[in-house]
Amino acid sequence: MTATGRNDINAYLLCYLTTLIYPQYLATVAGDASPEYITRLHNSRSTFEQEYKLYTSRLFNNPKYFFFQESFAGGYDPEAMIVSTDDAIFVVFRGTDRVASNKKENFVSSFMFDWAEWLLTDFDARQHTDRDIIGKVHAGFWHSLSYQNFKGQLMNRIVAENGRTKKIWVTGHSLGAAHAQLFAMYLRNKNVPVQGVYVYASPHPGTQEFVTAMNQLFPGDRLQRFDFSSDPVTTIAPYTLGYRRAGTRIFYEDIKTMRFRAPERSFTDALALVPALTGAAGFNLAGSQLCYHHPTWYLRAAYEQLSREERVKVPVPLPLPHPDNNVNDYSSPCDMLARNKGINASAPGSMIEEGIAAIGETIEKIRFAATSILDNVTGAALSSGYYYVSSHASGDELQLNDKSGIDNGKDVQLNKTRQRLYIQRFGTIGYSIRFAIKDGKEYVLDSEMSDLFDDGASNILLWEKNGMPGVSANQRWLLIRLKDKKYIIKNLANGKVLDANNSCTQNATCGVKTWRPVNDDQTQIWTIEPAN
Repeated sequence: MTATGRNDINAYLLCYLTTLIYPQYLATVAGDASPEYITRLHNSRSTFEQEYKLYTSRLFNNPKYFFFQESFAGGYDPEAMIVSTDDAIFVVFRGTDRVASNKKENFVSSFMFDWAEWLLTDFDARQHTDRDIIGKVHAGFWHSLSYQNFKGQLMNRIVAENGRTKKIWVTGHSLGAAHAQLFAMYLRNKNVPVQGVYVYASPHPGTQEFVTAMNQLFPGDRLQRFDFSSDPVTTIAPYTLGYRRAGTRIFYEDIKTMRFRAPERSFTDALALVPALTGAAGFNLAGSQLCYHHPTWYLRAAYEQLSREERVKVPVPLPLPHPDNNVNDYSSPCDMLARNKGINASAPGSMIEEGIAAIGETIEKIRFAATSILDNVTGAALSSGYYYVSSHASGDELQLNDKSGIDNGKDVQLNKTRQRLYIQRFGTIGYSIRFAIKDGKEYVLDSEMSDLFDDGASNILLWEKNGMPGVSANQRWLLIRLKDKKYIIKNLANGKVLDANNSCTQNATCGVKTWRPVNDDQTQIWTIEPAN
């Protein structure tokens, strides 16, 4: 494998390796999608290494496998497989998935198992500098790659495998694609040569100085970055925070249509995809562009570029996502509209247009500005300070139930009287909504953990503010501005929105919950205005 330009076989085989690095997709190939088997792949390094070798070793001559994993319960969980052959080394990074050190023993550990890596790694978009890297990079990605000297462990194994005399290929999907780019630069700065870097669904790991250095280190299409359709992960960390894109862009418009050395997305096009990361567009995660983040879209598109002669030499691609058979992947649901457009982008209609049209008339024609989610990252959604929060439907104010006092688990309700609430930035994304301070402790709006992911309503209550990374997502709220002072208030942990009980339009006092977003439901619209 010495190719440096367009090579469709390389693109497919490296994408196949990056797809199977996820336990749920390896389980698909193994023919055992049972929760027990997938959990064993997540929790046992030796089992995963053995199974990955079993289902990929036929692609190599005399391969040796080394699986590396470090895990911090708060949200650092870097994972990579090294495959060493006589003349080449392949480093395959896994993207965002479950955090292995969080066993699913209770509700909190189950929540952290699923979501901690998103919160501590993916959403920490601060710029960071380090002597082992050129330019400024995404802090979450770099700290994850560096946790317990993970990058050093990988390099030491590569050197031990005579890596300085072999062709080294680095690849990954999603977070793994960001890790791959950072690790490739790290190796070069340690005088370990890298032949090529192929990354799929990659976010942006660095600023312009980093990008310039990467393009100098890997010229001539040696860094290839694959985007599929309107996958929103390929737009973050956003331009507005100073991040840029390195390498050659290969764009799959759908599974049949590919453009090599495609132009980058414009600033406005990239911005328009950001709301899909939280399901804001159309209030519908299943129909959002996040569907296109599945690695199987990339795999199938790469396969479609192969000639008939080439296809007989490679393993068949995994099935595309389908509403009836979604792989065990909590983050990327798909409905038939999304699926059909991934297969044929020229089909009638537009996902973005239909998503906007589905929102309908509430105050007027509500349109979700793409900047809303970015504002929750940068702090521009709302300045920290005291506010009144009231239901648009009834005009009643969000406040404590003054009869229950200030303590964990106390009621939050709507009433005719006003209470000033303190809204402030909380961590790297979102806001906290504080109701009171007692004995030096802040008590904030909290979506109750016990029913956080139930299909129906999730209870809202008062709870002491929890600043621990990852654990506090149920106390973080995205403020999505509709128009003027009208907002949707969306919980970061479960994606549900703050919802006044329907009876609130008739009663003087009534309850509040979180509920799935519903089109045209004015009880889910809130007025936030400064409290002078």
